[in-house]
Amino acid sequence: MQAGCNLKVPHSMFMNMLKKDDLKTYKKWHCKSYTDDNKNVRWCPFQGCDYCVEYNDFGGTTINCKCGNAFCFKCGAESHRPCECELTNQWNMKNSAESENITWIMANTKPCPKCKKSIEKN
Repeated sequence: MQAGCNLKVPHSMFMNMLKKDDLKTYKKWHCKSYTDDNKNVRWCPFQGCDYCVEYNDFGGTTINCKCGNAFCFKCGAESHRPCECELTNQWNMKNSAESENITWIMANTKPCPKCKKSIEKN
């Protein structure tokens, strides 16, 4: 290999020349490169899972991975069927905002001794 050389080393040469451990590493990175560059292939988003799936847009976007988890191919989030990705994102944002409200209410209010409704602590 020289500077300015535009020739690519063919896949077959790597397969013939590399030894066991180096070949395993090469295959791993070759697969990762293919997956990362292909819009129809996605890695499973769940921690500890090394599987990837190919999706050819044949209807639903829910993918059932071999690891036992299900995820949405479009957005990569946990399966949210039948809801669309955008609506799910809006729902998650609303839930996180509500949890902040609940935290404030728990820190700054107490139950009324008579009616048990939340009242501000004074």
